[in-house]
Amino acid sequence: MPRRRRDRTFTCDEQRPHCRACQRLGHLCDGYGAKLVWIEDKDQPYRSDGRRYIDCDATWADHAILDSELVDQLIYGCDPECAEEVFNSSSTQPTFNPFGSFRALVNNADHPPGLLSNAYKLLTIDPTDPSSSSSEARFLFHHYTNHVSTMMIPLFHPRNPWYSYYPAVARCYETSEQRALYNAMLSHAAYNLAGLASLPDKMVLLATEYYTNAIEQLKSSLRRQNPDYGGTLAAVMTLCMAEVYSGRPGTWRLHLSGAWSLLREYSKKEPWTDSDFACCSTQSLCITKIIADTGKGHKGTAGIDDSWTRIPFLDWQPFGSLGNSSTSIMDDDEAERSLISRVSSTPGFGFTIGSTDSLLACISVITIAGKKMRAKSSHTQQQADFIDEILSKVFSCLDKCKEETTYNIRDPFDELHDIKSQILANHQREAFISATYIYLYRVLFDLPPYSVRKYVSEVLLRISAFHSESDGNLSIWPAFIAAVEVYTPEDIALARNWLDRTIMFGIGSRVCVRRLVEEIWKRRDEAADELEIDKGLISIDWRAVMEELGMDILLV
Repeated sequence: MPRRRRDRTFTCDEQRPHCRACQRLGHLCDGYGAKLVWIEDKDQPYRSDGRRYIDCDATWADHAILDSELVDQLIYGCDPECAEEVFNSSSTQPTFNPFGSFRALVNNADHPPGLLSNAYKLLTIDPTDPSSSSSEARFLFHHYTNHVSTMMIPLFHPRNPWYSYYPAVARCYETSEQRALYNAMLSHAAYNLAGLASLPDKMVLLATEYYTNAIEQLKSSLRRQNPDYGGTLAAVMTLCMAEVYSGRPGTWRLHLSGAWSLLREYSKKEPWTDSDFACCSTQSLCITKIIADTGKGHKGTAGIDDSWTRIPFLDWQPFGSLGNSSTSIMDDDEAERSLISRVSSTPGFGFTIGSTDSLLACISVITIAGKKMRAKSSHTQQQADFIDEILSKVFSCLDKCKEETTYNIRDPFDELHDIKSQILANHQREAFISATYIYLYRVLFDLPPYSVRKYVSEVLLRISAFHSESDGNLSIWPAFIAAVEVYTPEDIALARNWLDRTIMFGIGSRVCVRRLVEEIWKRRDEAADELEIDKGLISIDWRAVMEELGMDILLV
């Protein structure tokens, strides 16, 4: 029916390409206004009739009308900080969410099976604004922000830096640091897709291309007198993770070494206090370094600066000061002694790996003590007293961590909204606590698997409970520390289930993890058969086996 104007004696004739009546009288014709047309299928034929007009009601003709309360919930859920609270227990969420088309909502860091198959269809908007971005770059950036970023932490958290800060900084694409971060993120995403068997050859080629671009931009940044610390560190750490996802053995450590050198260079200025972005990147570096040091064997430290193994938390609570014994044995430069302990005092240290500052401190101290014990052929009374003091404080710290988890004493930084998320967080924390006990007994006392079986079973049961309720990407350190010590059929079955699950995330290094764990099991079986003793009495140093296999795995 022809559209009538306010003047009842005037009728728009809707002629193409010009409306003669409106043109003659100088009226603004509605037919030439901006109309937003919803097209769900890009292959659907749509031919303009020249008027640029389609009835808006037809856009939602096939969808049920949502009530006002539900619409308010959907809009509120577009905010990542609110999404977990809104939809966790909602039973009225519709099968079709109109706001979901804008990809604003993260689904609890879980990974739906159909994500990759639908990824290309989801690219309805340009997620970044470099004018030269190709379709591949836009796709990879989208994959990073919607999939890779959620895998970087075990559970949904509103402060996830890889979902918020990293994409926001990279999108600026103005400075060399921002361009380096952008290209590093694309390389990271491409390696993940290659690991997921999504066009692996093409993705590896793209990953290499963007990796090279990121290196060039980093070189340009470092040539300047005062490069941006936060952007440079984030780019280097992203390249480190890209190497981990690629599965190449050991190359990630070069980037970690460079990042650590950068932190030491700027440490007097405490650059992690400049912004939340710089703080999260520095926390990530320190956490990665603590975990990386646990994988160093005798050969692993030979060609690396000795400062890499110096991460003393001994002058920081919960350990306090160890007095003269620590000073004489831990004779590190004072500034370097306190570097990580200064960073660890920032809010939320450890949340990105599913642990706490206290647990990471315990792990670090055990690593340092083990290294000092291996370095000395003879043990003095002073060293024995030092180890006793270390053990006392580590056990006290672990008992306190266990008590906090048992009684659900929450960290003020913890922003988990619902009971389910708190239960999952407790599972991963308990797994870290039990794994730390295993690590302590194996590193400092070389106890056989039989002596730590209780803790091994606890870790694997916690991991299994976590995965039964969540698709989140749990840190592999606790499960790995337990898996290399299993020997009973029940624990082996749990460990195999974990291995099957952990390689599904498209992280190349985890293929090496599986090979390493199975090699240790094989050697334990062979040694038990040869010696005719129980497998639980066979101690195998997984770090030595990893070196023999030519691997250097970052257990994150």
